[in-house]
Amino acid sequence: MKKERNVLESTRGQGAMEYLMTYGWAILVVVIVGVALWYMGVFNLGGSAKTMTGFGPVKPLSWGVMENAGGMVVSITFTQGEGSPIQIDPATGTSVDCDDDGVYETDLALSPVTGTYGTGSSWQATGSCTVADSLPAGTPYHMPVKVIYTKTVAGFAESHSSVGRINGPVEAAS
Repeated sequence: MKKERNVLESTRGQGAMEYLMTYGWAILVVVIVGVALWYMGVFNLGGSAKTMTGFGPVKPLSWGVMENAGGMVVSITFTQGEGSPIQIDPATGTSVDCDDDGVYETDLALSPVTGTYGTGSSWQATGSCTVADSLPAGTPYHMPVKVIYTKTVAGFAESHSSVGRINGPVEAAS
């Protein structure tokens, strides 16, 4: 009985070795080809997607960051979901941190420049980042954005800020 068991275990081990020797090379070739294709960028799906995180009731609806000879042009369309009209200082109420160093160095100009926006309204803020902060087209950016605004509730003014981050690839200038 013991001899039969050793023969059975021996044939099982032999079968496993034959399987690995027969198909192991094919599996290894498939893995090597897969790694080579990955290294060449075949599986790259076009870079990073545009996303936003954070923000309160005043948030980006759409945005673009384009390369420019003088740096980068930032254009953000905001939507207002506060529930009552808000006022934004057209000169300094919206700013971005172009190089993500913790300093909001670029103030964006508003359009329309009224500075007062009702619930559900949209407006655009546009500005330029300097050459030192510039990134080439296709490079992912992570840009903090801050909107400081005032809303009036029951006759009292309240100061608020909506802070978040926009992410995506820098677009090529057209």
